[in-house]
Amino acid sequence: MILTHSKIFIVLFSLVFIQCSQDKTIDKITSSEQKVLEQYQQLDTKNKTSIPDAPQNGEKLLLCLNLVDKKTNKAISNKVVKFYYTSEGFINLEHQNYNPNKIIDGLAITDSEGRICVQTFLHEKNSSIGLTVLNKTPNEFNINFKQYLTNRSEKWVKESNEHFLANLKRLKDGALVSFLTIEINR
Repeated sequence: MILTHSKIFIVLFSLVFIQCSQDKTIDKITSSEQKVLEQYQQLDTKNKTSIPDAPQNGEKLLLCLNLVDKKTNKAISNKVVKFYYTSEGFINLEHQNYNPNKIIDGLAITDSEGRICVQTFLHEKNSSIGLTVLNKTPNEFNINFKQYLTNRSEKWVKESNEHFLANLKRLKDGALVSFLTIEINR
C-alpha cells in the first residue's frame, strides 16, 4: 500500500493529537477506597463541610482530604480550612468578599489525623477548587482534577507547590469522589 503525503500527515497529526489530549477516564471506586470513604463520612461535623448553596447543575463531588507536613509527613491537625471556587477560577481570599463571581465557600477543621471531608458539586468549567489553610505559610492552594486538565497543564500542576492533582473516581450512585493528600511546607 502506498501512502500519500496527505495520508502520512493525517496519521502523524492523529498521533500528536492523541499524545496531547487529556484523559477524561474516571474509574470506579475500589472496595478498599469505599472503606476509606466510609471513614471520612464518619468524621465529626466540624471536620466536614457541605456547600448547600453550590449550583446543582454540576456533578456531586466528595473530597476526602488529608493535610500533612511535607517535611515530616505528620498530620496537620486542628487547622481551619476554607474552600472556594469562582466562575473565573482561583481568587485571593483576602478579597473574596469583593468578588461577585464567587460560587461556593465552605469551612472545616482538620481532625487529629489531618482529615477533612468536603461535599460539593464539580463543574467542568470550574475544574479546580481553592483552599486556604489559616495560620500556614503558604496558605492558599488549588486542587486541580486530572480529568479536566490538558497534559501540559497537568505537568505544570505537578511542578507547583501550591497546586495539587486529584484523580476523580466514580461511586456506584454516579457521584464523584477524590482522595488527596495535601503536603504543606511549615
